[in-house]
Amino acid sequence: MSATSALPTELCELCRQTGRHVFYCSRECQTKDYPEHKKTCGNPPPPAFVPTPLLIAHINALLEFAEARKDSPPPAYLYFPPPTSTTNPSSPPEPVPIFLTDASKPLFDILYHTASSTGNQLSVNLMFSLLLEEVEKKGGQEKDLIIQLSDEFGFDLAKALDEEVDPEEEDLAAAVGGEENFGVLCKPLWNLDGIVVDDEAFEKR
Repeated sequence: MSATSALPTELCELCRQTGRHVFYCSRECQTKDYPEHKKTCGNPPPPAFVPTPLLIAHINALLEFAEARKDSPPPAYLYFPPPTSTTNPSSPPEPVPIFLTDASKPLFDILYHTASSTGNQLSVNLMFSLLLEEVEKKGGQEKDLIIQLSDEFGFDLAKALDEEVDPEEEDLAAAVGGEENFGVLCKPLWNLDGIVVDDEAFEKR
């Protein structure tokens, strides 16, 4: 097969009319994929994720925190305790740096990057699972962490957690920004919330 013969030559016309561009290398390939593709064929592309002003502010605060402490390992996340009845409005509580273990921080970093760039809700759910214990060790509350993440990413995390079901492997791959990250990072770490990866399916990758 020549190099050019491997280039995509077929385009789903129905999807093209909605602004999506789904390419196939041949008509045969397109026909073979149709049972799966028809589930979303003709659907418009999802709207691009627009980071909330709060998310941008908190990411900037995290970068500034790390910059001011160059000689120390950077935190994975900043938890912002809510003000209390005795809090001075002109002096809100200082953000609390959250540090994760060497095993979980690489995974968290990828989840945070994916969530911040795509708004992937499963990424945020998994971020919450990794953060909760460490936030509580620092005196934080579960409900306040849920509120902070909800406000940062613009959706109701409490509802998403209540309705969460065991994700498919492709959903997990999307949550970490692609299968290459899934393979490198996630297999040894998916003890999170009882998630189990199918070893046999994984080895076929």
